[in-house]
Amino acid sequence: MGTFSIRDYHAVGDGVTVDTEAFQNAIDACRAAGGGTVLVPPGRWLCGSLRLCSNMELHLEPGSVIICNLVPEDMKSDDGFSEKAAYYHFAAIDEENISVTGTGVIDGQGILTREEDDGISEYPLLPDFTLRANTFYFRGCNNISMKDVTLRDASLWTVRMIGCRHVDISGIKILNCLRGANNDGIDPDACCDVTIRGCYIEGGDDAIVVKTTKAATERYGPCEDILVTGCTLISRGSAVKIGTETWGDIRRVLFTNCIIKESNRGLGIWVRDGGTVEDIHVSDLLIETRMWGGANFREVTPDWWGKGEPLFFSAGYRYHGKPQYPGKIRRVRVSNITAKSENSIFMGGCPESSIENVLLENVVLRFDKRSNEQSGQFDEQPPELGNSVYRHNTPGVYMRRCKDCEIDGLRVDWGEKPEPEWSHLAELELCENIDLRRIYGKAAQPDLELIAANECEQISVDS
Repeated sequence: MGTFSIRDYHAVGDGVTVDTEAFQNAIDACRAAGGGTVLVPPGRWLCGSLRLCSNMELHLEPGSVIICNLVPEDMKSDDGFSEKAAYYHFAAIDEENISVTGTGVIDGQGILTREEDDGISEYPLLPDFTLRANTFYFRGCNNISMKDVTLRDASLWTVRMIGCRHVDISGIKILNCLRGANNDGIDPDACCDVTIRGCYIEGGDDAIVVKTTKAATERYGPCEDILVTGCTLISRGSAVKIGTETWGDIRRVLFTNCIIKESNRGLGIWVRDGGTVEDIHVSDLLIETRMWGGANFREVTPDWWGKGEPLFFSAGYRYHGKPQYPGKIRRVRVSNITAKSENSIFMGGCPESSIENVLLENVVLRFDKRSNEQSGQFDEQPPELGNSVYRHNTPGVYMRRCKDCEIDGLRVDWGEKPEPEWSHLAELELCENIDLRRIYGKAAQPDLELIAANECEQISVDS
């Protein structure tokens, strides 16, 4: 095993010359040697799609910038794997022992794929769907590590992992456009044994999202044993998320010791496609959320999903009018959360699937109106059809079709100037066997009861 500098394979590095062939030749030489280090020295290296190999370290030296050449003739995709197969900048399929290291930068050039940013508005920028690329695309790989690199301005998902095992991502920075559509940070899809630690991620879409898409589940099975710790996250979607794609089971996920700020949602868990999400532990998060401006006045532009909820759990139909079993959310423990927000903690099930065995423990929620958006809204997208965004008063905690759940230690502070739509400390609908203990606070409006319950059974309130 040796070192293979891309300069030795006639890469130019002036940011204008396309270095795809030279770059791939260095990787292929590494493959032929049984592995080694592909070295990227200082320079601006413009290249299209590249296939990584087993037993390889891609090392970016300080001052190196790899630029994605987003032109069709220089880009490739994982054709035939799924309906959502997309172009990639770097890919590895059925490989092992791959690491990406160094303090260099990889630029996805997402700016080329979206409408111009006016620098004032907050709504999502319209993307060009014809040519967007995953920055990294790993499928069916074992022993993947990423450390210290900076990934910026992805045009699609930044680090996409499908059916991978034994993944360690630490200390990387993902700096995506805060108004960019679909520029997720890190997406483990039907993966097992994944650790994400000490990362800084910002972007328009979900920062870290665990999922089981249909094609990935059919090929690789469930998603299990995921650890996210010590990260700082900013998102116009959900900072940390499970779902919405839940064709397979997702279990044993731990989110801990993270800072979430300037985000549209904090933690979100969805089931829509039949899988079970279970044994999820969330602890020691500092969460700051607010509503970000939509585009209701622009019919061609979608709104952001979410209305500033710090915690959001949802079991429901993917399509209105076509009820099916959406899956199950159960055995979720959320503890030691301090949140500042302008919307409720939301837990909503449906007739086919109650949310079960959730414990909220030691949660402090301070309401703080920071946006110009209208208060008193809930957003349960998807469903993709029908009225998923609707008017509703804003309690501290809202629970619908929840069963065998506990809240033990909740403090709600409504701030200095409560909005007219802010309401009860807790509101429960169609719930069964709910224990509320150590509840501190009052209703936002003086004429409202502290806790509202509608068509509920076995609700106990203590202290």
